Amino acid sequence: MGCSNSLWNTGDLGELPRPSSSLDQMVKAVMILEADASLRWSYIRTSSTASVVPYRHDEYPRFIAGAWPFYSSAISMSIAFLLFCSLWVMLGEGDRKGKKKAE
Repeated sequence: MGCSNSLWNTGDLGELPRPSSSLDQMVKAVMILEADASLRWSYIRTSSTASVVPYRHDEYPRFIAGAWPFYSSAISMSIAFLLFCSLWVMLGEGDRKGKKKAE
């Protein structure tokens, strides 16, 4: 396969080209908010534009503040499971030598 792109050229193992800063943030959408208002003696017209740029995979926050109910429930269930298992082992039937099996 003859591909002239430097990313696919396995003979040259040099540093891969880095994207420029303008290409680094890819715009997914442009939102335009327009407001037109007409009062008795005046007319108001305003417009604002905002671009929507998604986060890269390494830009997301490590802990999400809105997920504290999930964090606390996961931790409490883990602690309850470990407590249950430790009680199960400590308070088990113990010695089974003298007991008969049910037939």
